[in-house]
Amino acid sequence: MKNGQPINQVAAYSFVPRLRPAVGRGRGTDGK
Repeated sequence: MKNGQPINQVAAYSFVPRLRPAVGRGRGTDGK
């Protein structure tokens, strides 16, 4: 949400399950 492109990030995580866990750990969220 602070990146200015929440839709793009959420969509990317939804389409790419491999980045979801990697980014989720860094942000501490499931995809937000």
